[in-house]
Amino acid sequence: MWTVWGVLAPILPLLLVVGFLLSDRFRGAQASWRLLSLSGWFLSAFGLVWILRAWNPTLGPYRIGDAYPFGTHLQAWQVTFGFTWLAFGFLFFVAVLFAAGRPTRVAWATLLVSWLVCMLPHAVIAVALAWTGEETAQAVDLPERVSSEAQPLLIVATVAAAFLLLASSIGGFLWTAWQLLRRPCNKPLQPTSGAGETKQLDEAGGAARG
Repeated sequence: MWTVWGVLAPILPLLLVVGFLLSDRFRGAQASWRLLSLSGWFLSAFGLVWILRAWNPTLGPYRIGDAYPFGTHLQAWQVTFGFTWLAFGFLFFVAVLFAAGRPTRVAWATLLVSWLVCMLPHAVIAVALAWTGEETAQAVDLPERVSSEAQPLLIVATVAAAFLLLASSIGGFLWTAWQLLRRPCNKPLQPTSGAGETKQLDEAGGAARG
Protein backbone atom coordinates (compact mmCIF):
# COMPACT_ATOMS: atom_id res chain seq x y z
CA MET A 1 0.00 0.00 0.00
CA TRP A 2 2.94 2.34 0.55
CA THR A 3 3.75 2.00 -3.14
CA VAL A 4 0.23 3.07 -4.03
CA TRP A 5 0.28 6.15 -1.82
CA GLY A 6 3.81 6.96 -2.99
CA VAL A 7 2.49 7.32 -6.53
CA LEU A 8 -0.67 9.19 -5.53
CA ALA A 9 1.06 11.54 -3.06
CA PRO A 10 2.36 14.04 -5.64
CA ILE A 11 -0.80 13.85 -7.78
CA LEU A 12 -3.57 14.57 -5.27
CA PRO A 13 -2.07 17.78 -3.78
CA LEU A 14 -1.55 19.13 -7.31
CA LEU A 15 -5.22 18.58 -8.15
CA LEU A 16 -6.28 20.25 -4.90
CA VAL A 17 -4.05 23.27 -5.55
CA VAL A 18 -5.47 23.78 -9.05
CA GLY A 19 -9.00 23.35 -7.66
CA PHE A 20 -8.26 26.01 -5.05
CA LEU A 21 -6.99 28.39 -7.72
CA LEU A 22 -10.32 27.96 -9.53
CA SER A 23 -12.40 28.57 -6.40
CA ASP A 24 -13.33 32.12 -7.47
CA ARG A 25 -14.56 30.88 -10.82
CA PHE A 26 -16.54 28.14 -9.03
CA ARG A 27 -18.23 30.62 -6.69
CA GLY A 28 -19.01 32.94 -9.59
CA ALA A 29 -20.74 30.26 -11.66
CA GLN A 30 -24.48 29.65 -11.53
CA ALA A 31 -25.64 26.97 -9.12
CA SER A 32 -26.56 24.60 -11.96
CA TRP A 33 -23.06 24.75 -13.42
CA ARG A 34 -21.48 24.38 -10.00
CA LEU A 35 -23.49 21.19 -9.52
CA LEU A 36 -22.36 19.88 -12.89
CA SER A 37 -18.73 20.71 -12.13
CA LEU A 38 -18.90 18.77 -8.86
CA SER A 39 -19.64 15.62 -10.83
CA GLY A 40 -16.07 15.85 -12.10
CA TRP A 41 -14.74 15.74 -8.54
CA PHE A 42 -16.98 12.78 -7.74
CA LEU A 43 -15.70 10.95 -10.82
CA SER A 44 -12.13 11.62 -9.68
CA ALA A 45 -13.03 10.34 -6.22
CA PHE A 46 -14.55 7.22 -7.77
CA GLY A 47 -11.37 6.66 -9.75
CA LEU A 48 -9.25 7.12 -6.62
CA VAL A 49 -11.30 4.56 -4.69
CA TRP A 50 -11.08 2.17 -7.63
CA ILE A 51 -7.29 2.50 -7.62
CA LEU A 52 -7.09 1.83 -3.88
CA ARG A 53 -9.39 -1.19 -4.15
CA ALA A 54 -7.68 -2.84 -7.09
CA TRP A 55 -3.97 -2.00 -6.88
CA ASN A 56 -2.02 -4.98 -5.59
CA PRO A 57 1.72 -4.18 -5.95
CA THR A 58 3.37 -7.24 -7.46
CA LEU A 59 7.00 -8.06 -8.12
CA GLY A 60 8.08 -9.57 -11.42
CA PRO A 61 8.43 -11.45 -13.58
CA TYR A 62 5.56 -9.90 -15.54
CA ARG A 63 3.67 -11.49 -18.41
CA ILE A 64 1.10 -9.89 -20.67
CA GLY A 65 -2.35 -11.20 -19.81
CA ASP A 66 -1.16 -12.67 -16.53
CA ALA A 67 0.97 -10.58 -14.14
CA TYR A 68 1.48 -6.81 -14.01
CA PRO A 69 2.98 -4.33 -11.51
CA PHE A 70 -0.60 -3.61 -10.39
CA GLY A 71 -1.50 -7.27 -9.83
CA THR A 72 -3.46 -9.57 -12.11
CA HIS A 73 -4.62 -8.58 -15.58
CA LEU A 74 -8.04 -7.63 -14.18
CA GLN A 75 -6.53 -5.53 -11.40
CA ALA A 76 -4.27 -3.81 -13.91
CA TRP A 77 -7.33 -3.01 -16.03
CA GLN A 78 -9.12 -1.54 -13.01
CA VAL A 79 -6.14 0.56 -11.93
CA THR A 80 -5.66 2.03 -15.40
CA PHE A 81 -9.35 2.91 -15.57
CA GLY A 82 -9.09 4.42 -12.10
CA PHE A 83 -6.32 6.77 -13.23
CA THR A 84 -8.31 7.61 -16.36
CA TRP A 85 -11.35 8.56 -14.26
CA LEU A 86 -9.16 10.53 -11.88
CA ALA A 87 -7.74 12.60 -14.72
CA PHE A 88 -10.92 12.93 -16.79
CA GLY A 89 -12.99 13.91 -13.75
CA PHE A 90 -10.65 16.76 -12.92
CA LEU A 91 -10.46 17.88 -16.54
CA PHE A 92 -14.26 17.81 -16.71
CA PHE A 93 -14.44 19.96 -13.56
CA VAL A 94 -12.16 22.57 -15.13
CA ALA A 95 -13.98 22.48 -18.49
CA VAL A 96 -17.37 23.02 -16.85
CA LEU A 97 -16.13 26.03 -14.90
CA PHE A 98 -14.74 27.65 -18.04
CA ALA A 99 -17.95 26.86 -19.93
CA ALA A 100 -19.94 28.40 -17.07
CA GLY A 101 -18.20 31.73 -17.69
CA ARG A 102 -20.09 32.06 -20.98
CA PRO A 103 -22.62 29.20 -21.21
CA THR A 104 -23.66 28.14 -24.70
CA ARG A 105 -25.53 25.19 -26.08
CA VAL A 106 -22.46 24.10 -28.06
CA ALA A 107 -20.36 24.01 -24.89
CA TRP A 108 -23.10 22.11 -23.05
CA ALA A 109 -23.45 19.57 -25.89
CA THR A 110 -19.67 19.06 -26.02
CA LEU A 111 -19.57 18.33 -22.29
CA LEU A 112 -22.49 15.93 -22.59
CA VAL A 113 -20.97 14.01 -25.51
CA SER A 114 -17.62 13.66 -23.74
CA TRP A 115 -19.38 12.43 -20.60
CA LEU A 116 -21.46 9.88 -22.50
CA VAL A 117 -18.44 8.56 -24.39
CA CYS A 118 -16.57 8.14 -21.10
CA MET A 119 -19.47 6.29 -19.49
CA LEU A 120 -20.60 4.23 -22.51
CA PRO A 121 -18.53 1.05 -21.95
CA HIS A 122 -19.38 0.98 -18.24
CA ALA A 123 -23.07 1.41 -19.00
CA VAL A 124 -22.88 -1.49 -21.46
CA ILE A 125 -21.21 -3.67 -18.82
CA ALA A 126 -23.79 -2.75 -16.18
CA VAL A 127 -26.71 -3.48 -18.52
CA ALA A 128 -25.16 -6.77 -19.64
CA LEU A 129 -24.60 -7.95 -16.06
CA ALA A 130 -28.13 -6.95 -15.08
CA TRP A 131 -29.57 -8.69 -18.15
CA THR A 132 -27.67 -11.96 -17.80
CA GLY A 133 -28.16 -12.23 -14.05
CA GLU A 134 -25.97 -12.89 -11.01
CA GLU A 135 -25.06 -16.41 -12.11
CA THR A 136 -22.96 -15.09 -14.96
CA ALA A 137 -21.30 -12.51 -12.73
CA GLN A 138 -20.35 -15.21 -10.24
CA ALA A 139 -18.92 -17.35 -13.00
CA VAL A 140 -16.32 -14.67 -13.76
CA ASP A 141 -13.15 -15.01 -11.71
CA LEU A 142 -12.82 -11.70 -9.85
CA PRO A 143 -9.56 -11.76 -7.89
CA GLU A 144 -10.36 -8.47 -6.22
CA ARG A 145 -13.61 -9.76 -4.66
CA VAL A 146 -12.00 -11.20 -1.52
CA SER A 147 -9.91 -8.08 -0.87
CA SER A 148 -12.93 -5.85 -1.48
CA GLU A 149 -14.99 -7.73 1.09
CA ALA A 150 -12.12 -7.24 3.55
CA GLN A 151 -12.23 -3.46 3.04
CA PRO A 152 -15.78 -2.34 3.95
CA LEU A 153 -14.85 1.35 4.06
CA LEU A 154 -13.68 1.28 0.44
CA ILE A 155 -16.87 -0.51 -0.57
CA VAL A 156 -18.97 2.18 1.11
CA ALA A 157 -16.82 4.86 -0.51
CA THR A 158 -17.35 3.26 -3.92
CA VAL A 159 -21.12 3.24 -3.53
CA ALA A 160 -21.19 6.80 -2.17
CA ALA A 161 -18.98 8.15 -4.96
CA ALA A 162 -21.06 6.38 -7.61
CA PHE A 163 -24.32 7.75 -6.17
CA LEU A 164 -23.01 11.32 -5.89
CA LEU A 165 -21.52 11.04 -9.38
CA LEU A 166 -24.81 10.01 -10.97
CA ALA A 167 -26.89 12.49 -8.97
CA SER A 168 -24.67 15.50 -9.70
CA SER A 169 -24.11 14.68 -13.37
CA ILE A 170 -27.75 13.92 -14.22
CA GLY A 171 -29.04 16.80 -12.12
CA GLY A 172 -26.39 19.18 -13.44
CA PHE A 173 -26.98 18.36 -17.11
CA LEU A 174 -30.77 18.62 -16.76
CA TRP A 175 -30.63 21.87 -14.79
CA THR A 176 -28.19 23.58 -17.16
CA ALA A 177 -30.14 22.32 -20.19
CA TRP A 178 -33.34 23.79 -18.77
CA GLN A 179 -31.66 27.16 -18.32
CA LEU A 180 -30.14 27.14 -21.80
CA LEU A 181 -33.46 26.22 -23.44
CA ARG A 182 -35.22 29.15 -21.76
CA ARG A 183 -33.20 31.78 -23.62
CA PRO A 184 -32.56 32.61 -27.30
CA CYS A 185 -29.77 30.68 -29.00
CA ASN A 186 -27.64 33.80 -29.57
CA LYS A 187 -27.85 35.13 -26.01
CA PRO A 188 -25.42 33.48 -23.59
CA LEU A 189 -26.25 33.22 -19.92
CA GLN A 190 -24.54 35.71 -17.66
CA PRO A 191 -22.50 34.17 -14.83
CA THR A 192 -23.43 35.42 -11.38
CA SER A 193 -20.00 36.96 -10.76
CA GLY A 194 -20.21 38.95 -13.96
CA ALA A 195 -23.44 40.75 -13.07
CA GLY A 196 -21.67 43.59 -11.30
CA GLU A 197 -19.02 43.82 -13.99
CA THR A 198 -21.68 44.01 -16.72
CA LYS A 199 -23.46 46.81 -14.88
CA GLN A 200 -20.23 48.74 -14.47
CA LEU A 201 -19.42 48.37 -18.16
CA ASP A 202 -22.90 49.62 -19.13
CA GLU A 203 -22.52 52.63 -16.86
CA ALA A 204 -19.07 53.36 -18.22
CA GLY A 205 -20.37 53.11 -21.78
CA GLY A 206 -23.23 55.46 -21.00
CA ALA A 207 -20.86 58.00 -19.46
CA ALA A 208 -18.60 57.81 -22.50
CA ARG A 209 -21.50 58.40 -24.87
CA GLY A 210 -22.65 61.34 -22.73
